[in-house]
Amino acid sequence: MEKTGKYFAAFGRAMDEKEVWKDRSLDFEGICRSLGADPASLDREVFDELGFRGQQVLDLYRGLFPNK
Repeated sequence: MEKTGKYFAAFGRAMDEKEVWKDRSLDFEGICRSLGADPASLDREVFDELGFRGQQVLDLYRGLFPNK
């Protein structure tokens, strides 16, 4: 798996399993830093895979689950 793909998978696990989106002090770049990922590279990968920017994905999670 290429480096960015590894971080894309790690981002997915962090969002779903660790629920990092609940920590409102973190933005997409902060999550990238915690994963050791380059924010620009991971943002491109997220966009290529999902059609949304990384911060948009984070905002969508927060909008869908506002009280968690």
